[in-house]
Amino acid sequence: MIALAPLALYLLALSGCSIAMAMSGNMARREPYQPLLPEWGHIDPCFCRHCPLGLQFPQCKLACAEELESLLRDDREKSIAAFIFEPVVGATLGAAVPPDGYVQRIAEICRRHDVLLIADEVMTGMGRTGKPFAVDHWNVTPDMITFGKGAASGYAPLGGVIVGPRVVEAIAQGAGTFQHGFTYQNHSVSMAAGNAVLGVLEEQELFARVPAASRELFATLELLKAHRHVADVRGLGLLAGIEFVKDKAAGTPFLREENTG
Repeated sequence: MIALAPLALYLLALSGCSIAMAMSGNMARREPYQPLLPEWGHIDPCFCRHCPLGLQFPQCKLACAEELESLLRDDREKSIAAFIFEPVVGATLGAAVPPDGYVQRIAEICRRHDVLLIADEVMTGMGRTGKPFAVDHWNVTPDMITFGKGAASGYAPLGGVIVGPRVVEAIAQGAGTFQHGFTYQNHSVSMAAGNAVLGVLEEQELFARVPAASRELFATLELLKAHRHVADVRGLGLLAGIEFVKDKAAGTPFLREENTG
């Protein structure tokens, strides 16, 4: 028997978290694990309302996307294999939708530098924005799409990865099989829940019903803009975010210690 001290168990758990957290741009979630996080490289987010570059669209000419061009151009060792992004940023930026042209430009840069484009659609996929996946709004086909949440609608934990021809061909020309796995993959209960949810999505044509529901939702939310503490209402489809501020005129946010929610 191997005995592990509580601290060792804690560090093992943190090391698993750090791998995923290293890719995230959520500073609050990264903070507790910062000493363990490798720096894999980030570019500024496409968040026009609070542009980190202090620019205005369209005069900016998508400077945030051009940061990826610069990063890949300077990668002389070719150490960057993929670019991972949320087409519509969920929890970190609160349903921030990029302007038209951003996703297309990111895809173009990745193709030119032979870098995989991975769309994180865990929050935005499965019709939540009115399309099967959010990237469909910009007619972009990533090399990989990660999905979850809506795949089983919360009835059971379920997530997956959809891969494009480039990835399939690479696996076929290599080992021929995907070797990585984990204990509970292909779980029969989760798969049954996923199949049932997909059946309802198709039978009730839920994807097609999102645009009408979205118009009704945002027409109602628009009324909140008159509130003295609501600075913005944004989103796409049925993914919506409301930005609250302490001082609307100055754009001053509430202090974190004032957050009692």
